[in-house]
Amino acid sequence: MTNTTKTKTKSDYQLLCKVSDGNSGWFSKDKKKLYLRVIPISPTPDIYNEEQFNGKKILIEMDDRFNFTDNPDELEKVREDKAKSYFDDKLIVTKFHIDTDNEGNDRPSPDDPFIINKPSEISSKDDFESVPVISSDIFEGSITDFENGLKFENIGFALNNWTQDLKEIPSRLIFDDNNSLIMFSGITDQTFDEDGYHFTFGEGVSERNISRNELERNSYLCNGVAFIPRGMEFTDMIEYESAFLKHFEQVTKNENLFYDHNDLINFHTSMLSQGMVVLAGLSGTGKSQLVNAYAKAMGIEDNFCFVPVRPSWTDDSDMLGFADMMHNCFRPGDSGLVDKLIEAEKNPDQMYIVLFDEMNLAKVEQYFSQFLSVLEREDGERSIRLYSDGLIGMENNSEYKSKIKIGKNVLFVGTVNTDDSTFKLSDKVLDRSNVIHLRVQNFSKINQKQEVVDDGFDSIISTDTFESFKNSGNDKERLLTDEELKMLWLIHKAINQADPNVGIGWRIIKQMNDYLSNLPDDTEFTREVALDSLIKQRILSKIKGSRDQLGNLLSDEDAKIDFSDLTNKTNIDKPIDKMIYLKSILTSLPEKYDFTQSKSAIDDKRRDVDEYGITM
Repeated sequence: MTNTTKTKTKSDYQLLCKVSDGNSGWFSKDKKKLYLRVIPISPTPDIYNEEQFNGKKILIEMDDRFNFTDNPDELEKVREDKAKSYFDDKLIVTKFHIDTDNEGNDRPSPDDPFIINKPSEISSKDDFESVPVISSDIFEGSITDFENGLKFENIGFALNNWTQDLKEIPSRLIFDDNNSLIMFSGITDQTFDEDGYHFTFGEGVSERNISRNELERNSYLCNGVAFIPRGMEFTDMIEYESAFLKHFEQVTKNENLFYDHNDLINFHTSMLSQGMVVLAGLSGTGKSQLVNAYAKAMGIEDNFCFVPVRPSWTDDSDMLGFADMMHNCFRPGDSGLVDKLIEAEKNPDQMYIVLFDEMNLAKVEQYFSQFLSVLEREDGERSIRLYSDGLIGMENNSEYKSKIKIGKNVLFVGTVNTDDSTFKLSDKVLDRSNVIHLRVQNFSKINQKQEVVDDGFDSIISTDTFESFKNSGNDKERLLTDEELKMLWLIHKAINQADPNVGIGWRIIKQMNDYLSNLPDDTEFTREVALDSLIKQRILSKIKGSRDQLGNLLSDEDAKIDFSDLTNKTNIDKPIDKMIYLKSILTSLPEKYDFTQSKSAIDDKRRDVDEYGITM
């Protein structure tokens, strides 16, 4: 190796390199050090001219940095072959500088190289583009803020491992807000100043929500840069979700089932959101069949667990099973639930659905208590206990451990009938559930011939894909506005005045925002319709009581209210001094909110109070 005298050019730009396929081994004069020749397979910065970089031998010493042990006592050919074999499934990421040797020759030298493993999907690719990844650590705003910043070129990004060379313009960039990945294409210029990097987009700018799993399978992510095979396109998850919803609706038609379109979208959005989904309605409206159709549309029929609830259940051992102390083993319940949850824990990349059918035949709070606690915990902290850790020596404890972790790949759904043979859902259950009342469809539809249609959608919805459907988690334009929050605060105070034990808690507000952020693009089920559905299924479902309690609250009076006086800084935290009618509160928002469902639900409860003296 030739001694160097000075560094001429240096770049912070990361390059992706592979070991040369040909004669790649080089040795120091004393033969103690082994070097491998590497070749860049991502673009080299323009600050390096062809004479400095291209065609030159780029050598990297094989040492402890790569967890590779070279034995200087072995033959050179053996040492070279072992090193090349070690890098068969690996690549090298490194920065470079240009050294000038004693003879005035320029030679590229690596800075801080490290190895990465090749994903099997792209192991044969050798031409990559470099794409900057802007994380929430670099930009803390919402997707909308980010889009506006790009549009008006007024945001600088403090990127590491990127080049300040203005000629190095990426073809696209990725925004990662920890909830979703948005890929922007159509960059026409790049500038750099004290605020960081600025990117200019032409008229053909495009964006698409992409799957995190698809990106990780098909690229190399290193320190804020994604090395992507040149020309590779990623699935637009918004379009994919739209295709899935059309498929879901087609599955229901193929099964000769009849549902309102908005009910299907509402159900899907609720499944994406925190908490549990409860389908309510008359017996025979297709509640259980809807869940089965959803599992079929997802391609996970084998991962669907149907649990018929029994009226005799009084605690969770009736459903989960119990520790048989006489025979020193765990006896799982005959519903198959425990085995299915264990299977889901072993396969976190697969989605599972558990349906508790007619769950209000027994008191939900008694047999479902562990699951209610699970529903309010964060991912990674959710588990179901089968028996005490102190019961050591259980003969089948390798098959049935004391706890089962419940991952984000398990969805819980319940169905309830609204008749006198069942128990009413308590506030503890309602606070954690989206209660959807399925609308009965026109009976004449049964005579409309439904042709079985194969729409060609044959994909299985994986956990990553399902998580990618949650594609707008930080989009503030979909979250509750200040005006809507003031409306909900008035609804809370009105309900709380009628019954101090009932109201809207922070959990409900948080989960309403979660629901709205996960809304798919749909022309019928708009954000305003979705908010109407949420008020009906998250708030009005909690209202129950006597005529004396609720008579005024449920009044048909719908005169508009001036929010500004009731919600100003002076009065917003004060108790209201007179009854405010729920309909009046709903009517006071702009005309784009018609709250048809919520007003109808209020009418139903008022009729119950008028006729029976009580509403449940």
